[in-house]
Amino acid sequence: MPGRVSDWIFYNYVWVNGMNEDNLATLKKYVRKWLDNFGLQSYEVFVRFGDVDDDKAAARVSFDVTDRMAFIVIDEETEGELTDRVLEGVAIHECLELLFGGMRNLIESLYNSDVADQEIHIVIRTLEKLFRPKRED
Repeated sequence: MPGRVSDWIFYNYVWVNGMNEDNLATLKKYVRKWLDNFGLQSYEVFVRFGDVDDDKAAARVSFDVTDRMAFIVIDEETEGELTDRVLEGVAIHECLELLFGGMRNLIESLYNSDVADQEIHIVIRTLEKLFRPKRED
């Protein structure tokens, strides 16, 4: 069964910075693809654009490993064009975060969240290089 990816749009949502429903549909397509590639079909993932509250992050994922549910928010303040390559890169990163979610919880039970985040992102950045779509020059 393919990963379930659902809209998480508020009825009064205002599209900003050139974001639109096509971007959301493209992002959902890539999230579904990478959920399937990473064997995360048991998760239901809700996707939306919104405020991320982190100047360094283009997106964030929150999840519940037990209930197999996740929420991906793409920062509406993201600068630059939301090309398919960019959206797939975001999907890869956030799905990798989800893949390592249980491990993150375990590390955070032993160390602080900054240590967990740093160590998880070392692995994520390495894997992103393998999976990220190549640039079309």
